[in-house]
Amino acid sequence: WPSLSIRWPQDAVSLEMYVYVKDLVQNRRELLETMKKRVDAHACWFNFYVFDGPCSPYKAILHDLEKRSANLPRYLHPGHWIP
Repeated sequence: WPSLSIRWPQDAVSLEMYVYVKDLVQNRRELLETMKKRVDAHACWFNFYVFDGPCSPYKAILHDLEKRSANLPRYLHPGHWIP
């Protein structure tokens, strides 16, 4: 995330954030352009209107759920409870 986004606390949005972004634009333009290229390269992970393709937020969610499911215990109750 740090290579393609700016993390700023929602409750701290103020003139300080504006000054920070202005500094990025005026003095660190190359960094900003690199971040923009990275956002463009990963945009499909943020596009909730695409359901299939090489990447989508839904694929990320399913992948995470599959990983969680693999870590669940196989049996949630003793074998004698099964009819």
